[in-house]
Amino acid sequence: MANLLAGRLIESARLEAGPSGAELARRARTSRPTLAAYEHGVKSPTLETATRLLAAAGFRLDAVPVPSFEVVVDNRGRPFTLANVFAKEELVRLAQTQDDGFDLRVFADMIGTIARFTDDDLGLPRPAVDRLRHFFSVWRQEITGG
Repeated sequence: MANLLAGRLIESARLEAGPSGAELARRARTSRPTLAAYEHGVKSPTLETATRLLAAAGFRLDAVPVPSFEVVVDNRGRPFTLANVFAKEELVRLAQTQDDGFDLRVFADMIGTIARFTDDDLGLPRPAVDRLRHFFSVWRQEITGG
């Protein structure tokens, strides 16, 4: 199962990037038959080998947080979904794509304003408000260095 999963990942990267199997094998300093064995789940690449193959295709192997979600009810009784895990880099990247003049320091000041809002202003249950305030407080400190 793990062999097949790694193989599909490598093959998907190769197909998206465009090189032939022979070209990717050459770039990654392996043989075409070995690459084919990885892609078909016959052999299992080491983490180092999988990283090298993905890099040769122009990709990187990353561990990213998987968000989980919970439905919460605001103070007016309306349900909405709140993410329990936020991908900070993804939020910044999206902001940068929306605004060519995006300034991370200004953004840090902006997210710091959440402390000014009362629990009633935010309209979330107490545990969610606490998590949200803590998240933005820590993130602001990470951005500003203090």
